[in-house]
Amino acid sequence: DLFFVQGSYYLAWHHTWYWAVSYNGPWRIVPGDRLPEPLRHHDLATLRTLRASDAPLTPLPARPDENAA
Repeated sequence: DLFFVQGSYYLAWHHTWYWAVSYNGPWRIVPGDRLPEPLRHHDLATLRTLRASDAPLTPLPARPDENAA
């Protein structure tokens, strides 16, 4: 699955994310916590649906702190 976000390409392949500035690579492994916000906050199935609908990839709203009084 290939995504173009914030001027870079991101590829999800066999449970690993890769990053490149060009479609042709070179591709480098990127840890999940280093992905751009829109990719980090959605599961792959949701990302596929958003991509297919041409909807913008936006981060999910922050969850309220469950421990807050």
